[in-house]
Order: sequence, then structure tokens, then C-alpha cells
Amino acid sequence: MPLSPSQQIIHTPYYSAWRRDGGPVDITFAPSATDAESDMRPPNTTRQIDEHGEVNYYAAADNSILEDRKLLANWKEKLGEALTRDVVKAAVFQQKDTWTGKIENSTIRDFPAGYELFIHRKGDHYSPRIDAYLYDAQMQDTERFVPENGSPSKLLSKQQRSSLFPSPAATEAALNLLSAFAVTNTPGSLMRAFPTYPHTDNASNSLPHDADEENEDSFVARESQRIKNARDCWAVLREDFAQRKSNIFASPRKRRSARIEAHEDKDDNEEPPSAVGQHAWPVLSWIVNVLEKDEALTVESGQPQHSTLLLSQIPPPRTGSGARWDLNAPLDAAFCAIQQVNPKYRSLGARLLTLLLNLAATTHIDLPIFLNSVGSRVFSLPPGDVTLLLGALPSSREVLQLKLALYKSYLTDFGSGANDDSSRPKPHARAQPRPVAARRRQDSLADEGPVTRSPALEAHSRSIVRKYPRTSPSEVVELIRKSPSDVSIRVVSLRVKADLAITYWTLQKQTADAADVEWLSIFKTGQVKDAIEAAFAAVSQSSGCEDDLTIRETRLMVALVSAL
Repeated sequence: MPLSPSQQIIHTPYYSAWRRDGGPVDITFAPSATDAESDMRPPNTTRQIDEHGEVNYYAAADNSILEDRKLLANWKEKLGEALTRDVVKAAVFQQKDTWTGKIENSTIRDFPAGYELFIHRKGDHYSPRIDAYLYDAQMQDTERFVPENGSPSKLLSKQQRSSLFPSPAATEAALNLLSAFAVTNTPGSLMRAFPTYPHTDNASNSLPHDADEENEDSFVARESQRIKNARDCWAVLREDFAQRKSNIFASPRKRRSARIEAHEDKDDNEEPPSAVGQHAWPVLSWIVNVLEKDEALTVESGQPQHSTLLLSQIPPPRTGSGARWDLNAPLDAAFCAIQQVNPKYRSLGARLLTLLLNLAATTHIDLPIFLNSVGSRVFSLPPGDVTLLLGALPSSREVLQLKLALYKSYLTDFGSGANDDSSRPKPHARAQPRPVAARRRQDSLADEGPVTRSPALEAHSRSIVRKYPRTSPSEVVELIRKSPSDVSIRVVSLRVKADLAITYWTLQKQTADAADVEWLSIFKTGQVKDAIEAAFAAVSQSSGCEDDLTIRETRLMVALVSAL
């Protein structure tokens, strides 16, 4: 029968709804009906005026301020209308009552417990731009409210979608399971979950299509299709890979232009997405663990130290053969980690870079382009970070040879003061190959005992080992003596020169039976130390306090080596 004007129209353990005079509905939430988390807060809540007279801060909405009061009322009304139309009305029909309410002007009396509306003021402090954000939603990005273009149905669909995201406990359990898989399964079987690049152009360009994927009931299963359609494992790590703005739960509607949809969701002054998303660090750690295990198994099989699974995540040239050169994606991930404050992430970046260096020690990688890509990233870091990174790399012969080649390339192109870098090989614009379904199989070698290397394997191992041109001791001394004309790179170049001497010395020590007599003579007579001291003097004349500390640390390193 019809409900009376003063009667409560719906009551559930989560919310209650009342009809006001004229038909609009008021909705109240039960105190326990919330998914709020107290740590979801805006980054800057202090009002400060910068030297340009501008502000950029968040403040909790204040009912005593007219603008804030209007935004609060507008938010509550939009949410109330959406809930009344899509939730309350359906619940009334479900309990077999007659609907006599009115969707327009319906409202929620207050936000769920723990939710709070923050006002973002940015720009001129007299008349800043104002945006409203609702904070504390669990597992959900803050939703930006735009009164002119606001869509209640879109907001509601996002709220419904957020409830389907895995909980933190489920995420932790999944990570633990992945870690267990990494211990009990071969790397090749695990990396089959990611698309790979082919070894030749004859491989198929499409992954097997799952006919039931569109009708899959599981939200997680549908989301996992993104991995299958990704370019490689590096794309899975990117900040923009698992966007929570997906419209997979939206009602069926006419397909709109992707350009229009992208424009609606794009914020002003948007920064490019990070190579490693905020929640992707455990996945990167897992990938590095698997690749390191694959590298160890490759060594056990009698091949040079490198990960063939890592090679399968690097696109080949368009010809399908020859050395691979496009390592931007893994290098971006490595240096994104290296530049983090968290020491655990920095160590993770150094481990990934080590894997790439070991791979570059084979002929699978185009060395000049690789050195150019790595050098542009390494030597753009602050001097202190350069020191930490170089110190974190292992002292294996393969890595030392790559470091020596990197230092020679840097000091020749930049450290010598030459402004013309046209002699350096540069990557050319080439079309990116598409990922393929072909996934490399890898037999387990852990329980097979000693490995017998066949003549074919011996020949293959020799063919992929990179042969470096000999570096003479006089060439090392000459590189150290050169002084760069660019003052801004003198401190970094000094650190590189010192490490060049140490790296060359360490390589000689590792092959003591074939040690270079000329190098031993130059080192013992102090020519290397004198060359570095001359470089110290040139840098000290135009350095600051922080640079002086780097210089003293570098001088100590050289003194220790000279005493050996």
C-alpha cells in the first residue's frame, strides 16, 4: 500500500531513508556502514603564500564559509540523488511497497563515518581556484567534484566498483603466494604469465583468445586480462596500468570517442605516470627475484651469466634479428627505484640494473646504445646518488667491464668538455614490435647434478660473450688528466675518474696471471694518483661544501687503492 508522508520508507543494517514533504528523500548511514581509512588524507593542509602570491593547499570544508557550505550541500545532494535513484528506489520495490518519493533534491544527511570533504585552493591567494575532494575512501582514489559536469551515475558506479577491489589482506595473501611460487616453480613457468617478445618475426603476434573472458564473473579475472594485453612485464608496473577509473562496471551505452573520455578524466598539470606505480613495488621485487633465479640457472647450464627471460622482455629490431637496443622500459623501472628514498627500493633498482648489465655483457644487446641510455640516466643523478649506485653494483668481471666501457664513453663524450656528441651512437626511431603469445619454456635444472656442456653449447656460449677492445694504461691516465669545460659536471666526472682507476685496477687484480706490466708500473710510480690529484685541484676551485665532501671521499678511496 502507499506509504504515508511521514513514514520511514526503508531501513537496512547499512542505511535508512525517509521521505520529506514534497517527496525528496533523506538518507542516513549506520555508524558501522563505512569503508573509510584514517590514513587517506591530502598531502598539504597548511596555507602558505609563496613568493608569487599563490597558494596550494587543502582544508577541511567549513560550514561557516559560504563557498564551502555550498560545496558540501551540492556533494550531499548529488550523492543523495544517485543513491535514491539507483539504490533506495529499487529497495522499496523489492519489499513490495509503492514508490512515492522524489529523486530530485534528495540528499544524504551526512557523509559515512570517517569521510571528510576537503577543499583544494590553488592559485592567486585572493581568488584561488577551488576544487572539492572527498577523502578517506578505502581502496579508492579521491573523487574530484565538478559541479558543472558532475555525473552522479558515474560517481555511483565508481563507488560500486571500489567495493570489488581486493582487500589489503587479500593482496598480502596473493603476494605471499607469488613468493611461494617463486621458490617452488621454475622461472620460465612463472614468467609465462606475461607477454613476451619473439626471438624472430616468424612468431605469432596474438595471444590465445579466451572465449569466456567477456562473461567472466570474477572482477579480478576480468582485470587480469589487462596483463595478457600488455606489451611486456614493464607495462604492468607502470602507474597508469591498473587505473581504478575503468568503466567496466558502467551501464551499457553508446561507445564514445576515446579522446573525449581521456579529456574528461585528465587533470590540469598532470605529470607523466611513474615507471613503477605506488602499489607495484612488491610485483617489481617478485619479477627481479624470478629473473635472478633464471640468471643463476642459465649459469648452471654452462652459458654466460645473463637472464634469457629478461631478454624476452626487450623488443627485438624490426628485422627480427640482431642486437636489441630498446631498453628504455626496464631502465626506467630501474632508475625509478634507484631514485626512491626507501633503501629497499634503491637496492631493488641496483639489482635490476645489475641484471641489465649482465645481459649487456652478451652480444644480444647493442652496447653503444645501451651505454648511451645508461649513461644519460646515471650521470644526471646528484653526485651522492652516483656514488651510492656505483658502490651498490657487484664487482664481477662482467659488471666491471661494463663499468669501464661506460666510464670511457662518458669521459670521452662529456668529461673531456666536448660539446659535440655527434660521434656517439644514438637510437633511431623505429616501430615497436608487438608482444607475442610464444612463451619460452625452461626445464628445471636444479636437480640434475653436474652439467655436461656439448660442443654446440660451447660454441654458442663463446659466440654470445662480448669481446671488449683493450684499454691501455696510458689511455686511462689520459682520460683522468682531461678536464671538462662544463663546471656543472666536474664533480661527477671526478668521481667517474676515480672509479675508472679503481675499476681498471680491480680488473687487473682479477687476472693477476696476465696483469698488465705497464699498468702496474704506472700505478706504483704514482702517475694515476698525480693525475687524479690534478683533477681534484681543478674541481676544488669551483665547488661548494657538498661537493667538497664528495671530493674528500673520492680522494680517500684513491688513497686506499694506492696503498694496496
